[in-house]
Amino acid sequence: MRSLSLLLLFICSGLAQAASTASPVEQLSQLLAPMQTLTGSFQQTMLDRDGELLEQSSGLFALKKPGRFRWQTKTPYDQLLVGNQQKLWLYDPDLEQVTVRAVDQRMQQTPALLLSGEVEQIRAQFNVDVVESGTAQQAFALQPKGKNNLFESLVVKFAAGKLSEMVLADSLGQTTTIRLGDLAVNPSVDDQQFNFIPPPGTDVLVDE
Repeated sequence: MRSLSLLLLFICSGLAQAASTASPVEQLSQLLAPMQTLTGSFQQTMLDRDGELLEQSSGLFALKKPGRFRWQTKTPYDQLLVGNQQKLWLYDPDLEQVTVRAVDQRMQQTPALLLSGEVEQIRAQFNVDVVESGTAQQAFALQPKGKNNLFESLVVKFAAGKLSEMVLADSLGQTTTIRLGDLAVNPSVDDQQFNFIPPPGTDVLVDE
């Protein structure tokens, strides 16, 4: 099955500027807190440790707190990732196949679930440092506290208070960059977007 890599993605935005006296995790939380829903487009690239391009994709996403997201790849092929607080669905229409996974602790450390979840998850699961601070640009580096994580580090970048880019580094030396655009903060988003009903004839694989 084609992989979305560490995709998840995705995703979050904030509107408030953080106070300079706040801790790094408090500054990040202040940027993320105002966002309850978020929609937009993405451009995603994955490079190997030598900087060679491995994958490139683009598409649309929707996010809703707590813990719900929809990540739809349009190019170079169709693929859909849907998640809520209980399940993840990875659907490949070309293969007529969907893989269903339960959301466990490891899955909750992915960017999509982290940034669409409660702010306290950041403090509990990550060490946070400020790597860029200013009125126009801000960036934070997150490192998972636990073991067996899906990535080794995550840099979250904001432009004018809105999330603009996420950069993930994994244990294989691969780097995934997700650039966001066409952002709409707190639009109305139907909850049905975060559930998936397989089309007739789809093979359903349950990954336990």
